[in-house]
Amino acid sequence: MGSRRQLRHGAGERGAVTVMMALSCIALMGIAGLAVDIGLLFKARADLTRTADAAALAGVMSLPNFATANADALAFVAANDPTATATVQQIGGEPKLRVTAVKSVDTVFMRLLGFSRVNVNASAVAGFSGILDLAIVLDETGSMDGQPINDAKSAARQLVGMVLPDSSGNTSVSLAPFKSGYTSQGCRDYNSCVPTNHVVGMTNNVTTLNNAINRLDAEGTTNVCNGLYVASQQITGAGSHSDPRTRKVVVILSDGDNNPQRRSDQRWPSACDAMGNNNNSGASCYSTEGPEANVDRKLYALAQSLKSQGVEIYVVGLSVCGTASSALCDVDDIGIGHDTVADRNLLKCVASSSPGTNDHYFETRNSSDLTSIFRAIGATIATRLIE
Repeated sequence: MGSRRQLRHGAGERGAVTVMMALSCIALMGIAGLAVDIGLLFKARADLTRTADAAALAGVMSLPNFATANADALAFVAANDPTATATVQQIGGEPKLRVTAVKSVDTVFMRLLGFSRVNVNASAVAGFSGILDLAIVLDETGSMDGQPINDAKSAARQLVGMVLPDSSGNTSVSLAPFKSGYTSQGCRDYNSCVPTNHVVGMTNNVTTLNNAINRLDAEGTTNVCNGLYVASQQITGAGSHSDPRTRKVVVILSDGDNNPQRRSDQRWPSACDAMGNNNNSGASCYSTEGPEANVDRKLYALAQSLKSQGVEIYVVGLSVCGTASSALCDVDDIGIGHDTVADRNLLKCVASSSPGTNDHYFETRNSSDLTSIFRAIGATIATRLIE
């Protein structure tokens, strides 16, 4: 009798254990399922946050025209996440734009608890903020004659319009076009010299800048170093910001083909002195000559000096000799070889690209692309995510 009771008791315990194990499995499956759904929701929110961030940056560029900014931001959301909806708001009349996006995410296991879809949302604020000194260095030599100089002017005005006006006074812009020399240096060959009224020191006056841009012409030969030298004085001189938080940026437009001429007539600064004249006056895409090699090396040295002071340099190459390539800067090749390789390499070395990239170097053979390139550069330097 006692043994039968023990058998029945043992069977009851085994049954209870089986039930507990079954319940535990269900609980574990529920926890695992919840983890899967939480992972899906986190990923959806991360994706939506990136979309909201980019949409805010895309839209803020069109302020103060809110209608256009609103349309640009909404179009970006629709193109990058069609399942999301968004609202756009300008903050207090300031150049700041908030984008709030929301989307519904299908669940896998939470639907068993009655939650078949869950909303996730994200918000981002982008704006023109911080302190900025921007120097625009433009090629106005003979190679820019015709449509290229007109397109360069349009691109420069576009860039000025993106960062100014700035009522806070936190943004200043200068203009440093270049030819072989400057009339302020006392040169006598005026066709190859930049007139003083083409040069503008640091200012936040849009009209002053645009008037000078409109005066640019296309004559003379090339010494890119001269333009960067003037910009270096502007970005650290009168009208520039002394606040250590200031972002200092130089944007250079050039074909990179230094062709220094008439040294006896130009009183070039020693930082850019070619120590002689090229023989191939007015020609392009020739083998690098001694005077050109000197200017190439001095241009690079000047760029490195500015970078060491925290100045960021963007370079736009227009109709550069040779064929575009993904090759990176090779410092050892500066001032060496044929222009079909040397010019492009020089410009890439002047740019402040991150190691292993050409992210600060842009190139086109079509001057009509300049406005979109300058706009892309403006977007990276004039706006940032605030929230």
